[in-house]
Amino acid sequence: MAYLETIVTQLKANKAKHFEIIGYTNQLGNHYNQLSIERAKTIYDYLIENGISATKLSCVVVGFDRKLIEEPNMIQEMKKNIRIEIVVRL
Repeated sequence: MAYLETIVTQLKANKAKHFEIIGYTNQLGNHYNQLSIERAKTIYDYLIENGISATKLSCVVVGFDRKLIEEPNMIQEMKKNIRIEIVVRL
């Protein structure tokens, strides 16, 4: 959670901005899409519980539509497509 504490500190220092939490997954099915939703929601809830206003946050899940690796051929490459990003929207 130390990483998330750092994110909270950075977000608090940028109060005028909006932050979008984006959940991604790989192409292995709906089960992973649900996990992506749960991961993004967990981050969203954590940020709110630690003082970030819900009005400054949005949470979306794009599944595997925006891949880092287009044609992963190994499990390690597929795992790179499973991630959460926090994007600053001005």
